[in-house]
Amino acid sequence: MNYTQHYQLPQWVDSDRIMMSDFNDMTAKLDTGLAAAVTAAAEANCYIRLLQLTTTENLTRINLPLTGIEPENFHRMDLYVFPGQTGDGWADTVYLRANGLDSGYLYGHDSAAQLAIGGLSTEAGDFGYLCFHLYLGQKILGTADYFFVDHSYFHDGNVNETFSETFYALEQPPANLQSLQIDGWNNGTNLLPVGTTVHLYGWRK
Repeated sequence: MNYTQHYQLPQWVDSDRIMMSDFNDMTAKLDTGLAAAVTAAAEANCYIRLLQLTTTENLTRINLPLTGIEPENFHRMDLYVFPGQTGDGWADTVYLRANGLDSGYLYGHDSAAQLAIGGLSTEAGDFGYLCFHLYLGQKILGTADYFFVDHSYFHDGNVNETFSETFYALEQPPANLQSLQIDGWNNGTNLLPVGTTVHLYGWRK
């Protein structure tokens, strides 16, 4: 009987007797090798989804516990927000906060009330994209990029695209990050509609 080079799997020749033990040994080696390959592939995937949530009611705040995630093991987290609907009566501005804190953030040399700010839309159905970025170095930094189509001032539509290169900061180490909050605002109406979906991804170190 011959054997393969890497896993020593049997390769029968005409004169060999076919034994059950040879088959069992071969399938055990295949199972071990495949399991190791799947584990290695998963570990090599540095950008992974950490959680997903869809609201089942209208909310003023969406709370995202980070239980078991260990933010200190990530370079960056990306939080995508997809509103259930946009337009009159719904939030058109979204604030990202951390650990339930409504104050204590830095904006340059000034204090701030949020870790990042993003936009949705003032018009129904015109939302395009919103993603908050959290950079997890010695401190927790936040920014956002987003776009939507706005018909408020241009009858034929105007694509508004913004990337906030100014960072807000929470002067705490990433290991202290226990939860994230998404708060909506629109002239005193704060509702984030039912069916709003959020996805949190992380760039693993």
